[in-house]
Amino acid sequence: MSRIVGAVREPPFFHLCMLKIMDGSSWIRTMRTEEEISDARFRSNAPLVLLPGIGADERMFEPQRRAFPNLIVPKWIEARPEESLREYAERLAATINIARPFYLGGASFGGMVALEMASALKPSGVFLISSARTNKSIPLLLKAFERASRPIPSGIIKRFGGSLTVLASIFGLKTPEHKRLLRDMFAAADVEFIRWGVSALMSWDSDGCEAIPIYHIHGSRDKIIPLRLVKPNHVVRGARHLPSLTHPEEVNRFILDNMK
Repeated sequence: MSRIVGAVREPPFFHLCMLKIMDGSSWIRTMRTEEEISDARFRSNAPLVLLPGIGADERMFEPQRRAFPNLIVPKWIEARPEESLREYAERLAATINIARPFYLGGASFGGMVALEMASALKPSGVFLISSARTNKSIPLLLKAFERASRPIPSGIIKRFGGSLTVLASIFGLKTPEHKRLLRDMFAAADVEFIRWGVSALMSWDSDGCEAIPIYHIHGSRDKIIPLRLVKPNHVVRGARHLPSLTHPEEVNRFILDNMK
């Protein structure tokens, strides 16, 4: 019979615990199984291709790898002079060899490239992370910055990467690890590719890829692509432009919830 302490009856779970403790290793095995089941609920083996933001690489999606063991982050290929975003995306799509069905997506610039790749790759859905469906969502300030940066030598832009205090603030990166990652990715980035990519966005002409399901997640405090210029399916409260790093659990949950 259950013993009563004061006015509170001990839950039956107390007796279950005692039995399991007496059983020794059986209790440990049960706990591990429960943890594995819980962890499995927040993972998907569905193939997922994610493209990083411009100037970034696969390290941007490290927090997504546990949730998506079959995650693929392609490397950027070299852009051709005067090449449009659509033309570049078609060439990049030709390098992707993946079993279907699969999902495609990207962060910021990577999401826009993913939209252009979708017509060729026919994914089950496209995930946009802090990205946009059309050129109209690119703020005028960014367009003005692109024009102003044209005469600046690449070497000067590269040296600017050594001091990223302002950029870390804009992107919402607060931990030393995230700031170091931003610095390292920028140091490894191809400045000429960044120049081409930003310029290509200025003349990007997209229909938004309406034929394929699009799932858009965006930070409420994004300074690069302000929330007021887009219509996401889900808003990450307090996040800026890199929620895959700063709010990985919420981003992973959003992707999992929309995988059919």
